[in-house]
Amino acid sequence: MKIRPIEAADEDQVVSLLVEGFPSRTRDYWRIAFNRLATQAVPSGQMQFGGAMEEAGKLVGVLLVIWTPSSALPAGQMRANLSSWYVKPAFRSFAAMLLAKMSRSAAITYLNVSAAAHTAEICTALGFKKYSSGQSVSVPILSYSRSGGGVLDYRAGVSGLKPDLDNVMLKHVEMGCLAYVGQYNGQPSPFLFVRRRVQGIVPAAQLVFCENIEAFLHCAPALGRALFKKGVLFVISDSSGPIPIRASLYFDGKVPKYYKGPDVPRHGDLSFTEIPVFGI
Repeated sequence: MKIRPIEAADEDQVVSLLVEGFPSRTRDYWRIAFNRLATQAVPSGQMQFGGAMEEAGKLVGVLLVIWTPSSALPAGQMRANLSSWYVKPAFRSFAAMLLAKMSRSAAITYLNVSAAAHTAEICTALGFKKYSSGQSVSVPILSYSRSGGGVLDYRAGVSGLKPDLDNVMLKHVEMGCLAYVGQYNGQPSPFLFVRRRVQGIVPAAQLVFCENIEAFLHCAPALGRALFKKGVLFVISDSSGPIPIRASLYFDGKVPKYYKGPDVPRHGDLSFTEIPVFGI
């Protein structure tokens, strides 16, 4: 058995493994995900698609990697979301080796934003730390009025955002995110959401990106009105405790998120992770 980088020629095997590991997703879903990885910008010397476990010439495990573009990070930082970890049952005793090898660089901040309960102990043992303990579900249209004013639908190049933020917004709009620009501290403030359903029924949106949670709280009423026009009432956001929005509930332990590396992630930034990139 060996652990090696996934190559473009492995697409069929990788897709078959992921359909086996995540049967609620179709082959087409995973092919689109694989193709998105093929076009992502990758730091020099790093894996394009992720890592694979190979035994007797056949793949028996995979772990995908999604890179945050350097233009979206402070100078010198690197960030990678490790996603869609699956190892065939007969080889599960070696699964930790795959994660360990994929997260060994001290210069990279690794994210796990959808850790299954049975993998949390493995992540912790390998040096991952929890940075978000749960999720809040709020109805921002009912929040207390603030002085944030309105928000506008995002338009590339005319939003007043700095070029790096404008590029982040544009890339996520291309992935299907809902995008808005409000005002916070006298400056244009970006917001990105992906569509969700609470309990698989009620339309909702998950906060994918804002510059900080205070900006989200400041613009919550206006964002609520804008989202309501899209048929969305509820907003899901990562948090480690209740958020100060009048109509909100906090769910401790709901989809906790982990990181390993030099830079602690913040609430309100799931950009360039599996959530918008794959639609997970």
